[in-house]
Amino acid sequence: MLSDAGVIAETEMKAILDHYVNVVIDRYVVMPNHVHAIVVIERAHVYSLVETGLAPSPVRRHGRSLSAIVESYKAGVSRICHAKGLSGFAWQARFHDHILRSNVSVNAVRDYIDHNPKNWLLDPDNPATAA
Repeated sequence: MLSDAGVIAETEMKAILDHYVNVVIDRYVVMPNHVHAIVVIERAHVYSLVETGLAPSPVRRHGRSLSAIVESYKAGVSRICHAKGLSGFAWQARFHDHILRSNVSVNAVRDYIDHNPKNWLLDPDNPATAA
């Protein structure tokens, strides 16, 4: 179940396709305190895993770099969260990315993303698991 900020993060993740002509979100999951996504910039023919703690401009443009796409996504989510009064919302300053160079890697990350929600029950950052 997503928080208000999580709903915004998911909506904006889906909207990336409306803002870039050559960007595909292959797989993603919005978690309580972070986001995982496989971002494909089609001209590069490279899959990248993006992990960032919890937007696109209204103009469809070419995704020139993964950094620009992620920065835009994070800015859009932040702008909407703050406009809705979610003043405690903030992203971590950076994001982690990995280039996925093989089908084996892509499939392993897809599996990781698909199973991440059920693994949250065991995550040490989950407040429900704090002793």
